[in-house]
Amino acid sequence: MAGAQAVIARNNKDCCRAGVGRINKLPPDVVERILQCLPLRDAVRTSILSSQWRYKWAALPQLILDEQHFLQSKKLYSKPPGLAIFEYSNIINNILLRHDGPIHKFVLHIPEWFPRNQDISHWIYFVSGKFVQEFTLCNGDMKYRKLPSWMFSCVGFNHLTHLTLIDWILPSLSSGYRGFPYLISLKFQLHMVNVTTGEAKKIGILVSKCPLLESLDLRINEEESHLTIHAPKLQNLVVSGRLSSICLEETEGIKALTLQSRLNPKGDLMAEFLSHSPLVEKLVLGSDFLRCCTGKVGLTLEQPNLPSKLRELKSLVLDGTLLQGQSFISFMIGLFQMAPKLQKLEIIACTFVQVPSSVTFEEDCQFNHLKSAKIIGGLGTDSSARVMLQLIKTVLLSSPVLEVMIIEATIPAAEKLNIAMELLRYRRASTNAEIIFKN
Repeated sequence: MAGAQAVIARNNKDCCRAGVGRINKLPPDVVERILQCLPLRDAVRTSILSSQWRYKWAALPQLILDEQHFLQSKKLYSKPPGLAIFEYSNIINNILLRHDGPIHKFVLHIPEWFPRNQDISHWIYFVSGKFVQEFTLCNGDMKYRKLPSWMFSCVGFNHLTHLTLIDWILPSLSSGYRGFPYLISLKFQLHMVNVTTGEAKKIGILVSKCPLLESLDLRINEEESHLTIHAPKLQNLVVSGRLSSICLEETEGIKALTLQSRLNPKGDLMAEFLSHSPLVEKLVLGSDFLRCCTGKVGLTLEQPNLPSKLRELKSLVLDGTLLQGQSFISFMIGLFQMAPKLQKLEIIACTFVQVPSSVTFEEDCQFNHLKSAKIIGGLGTDSSARVMLQLIKTVLLSSPVLEVMIIEATIPAAEKLNIAMELLRYRRASTNAEIIFKN
C-alpha cells in the first residue's frame, strides 16, 4: 500500500514538473496576453508558478487598482483604520516599486478613509515617469480633495491620450499651462453639489489646451458658473450636472451629443447647441435639459439660430419626466422635422402635465428612414398615455421602412390588454413592422 502511494506521489510530481515546463516555454506575447486577462491580484499570484514566472507580472503595461481590486481583499476593509491605511499604502508602494517597464494604462481608486495626500502625489509622480497613456484616478471621498498642481505641467504626462478624473478638485491652472498635446479623451466627473471652486472655468482652460481632444464627458455642479468648450476636433460630448450656461466654440465636428445638464433657461438653449453641432449623428437629451428647453417655448423651425436640417442625425433619445405637454409636443415635432434621416428613436419615462385635450402629430411628422422605435414608460397616466399613443400611431403611420417598435410599460394587466387592442387597430406604413409589448 505504501509502495503504491509512493508511486502515485512520484507520478504527480512528474506531472507538475511537466506542466511547469510547458508554461515556462510559452512565447512572451502569449504570457503577456494571459496576464493582461487576469485581475492584477491573480496576475501577481502567478509568481509562485516557477522562478521564471516570479517577476513576469512586473512587466505588465497596465495596472488596474480600481475599487473592485480592493473590495476582493476583505481583510483590508475589516482592519482598524490605522492598520488599513498602512496596508493600503504598502500594497500600492510594493506594486509600483517592483514594476519594471512602461505603464501604458494606470487605474487607481483612493478609498474615502485614506487621508495621505502626500502618498497620492508620490504615486502620481512615479507613474508620470512610466510613459503613461491612459490615466484614471477615482476619489472615494465625497469631501474636497485637490489634485497636485504640478501634475498639469509635468512633462511625464505629455504622452497622455485618455484621462479620467472622478470627484477631484482641479488646481488653479497657471498662464504657463500648456495642456496635454496628445489627449483625445477626457472624463471629469464631480458629483459634489454646490461646488464653488471654479471648476467650470478650469475645465474650460484645460480643454482649450488639448488640441486633439475628440471625446469629452463632464459632470459639474456649479449653478452660478459658465462653461466654455473650445475643441475643434471634438466628436463626442456628454454634459451633466448643474451650470448657469454652456458655450460651444468651434465644435462643428461633434457627432454624438448628450445633454443632461440643468441650465439657466435664458435664451434658446437648443438653438445654441445645435447651431454649433450641425453634423451630429446621435443626440441624447436628458430630463433636466428637456425641462429647461420646454418650460418656456417649443422648438420650431422659425427660430433664427437653428440649422434648417440636422441632415446627419440618425439616432435620437429623449429621456424626460414631468414635462409640459404642449411645449414638449411642439419641441418633438421641431426635432422630427429637422431630422429627415432619423433611423432610431427612443423615448424614455416621459410623463406629461397640462396636456391639451386634442393631441395630433400626423400633419407635421414623416419618418422616411426610421427603422427602430422604442417607448419606455409614459403610459401610467391618462394624459401621458394620450400623448404617447398618438405618437406611436403617428410613427407607425409615417414610417415606411420601420422594422420594430418596442413598448415597455409597467401597467395593470387589464389596461395592458386595452392598449394592445388599441395598437392592433393602428395602420402601419411598413408591412414588416413588428410591435413588441413588454411589461
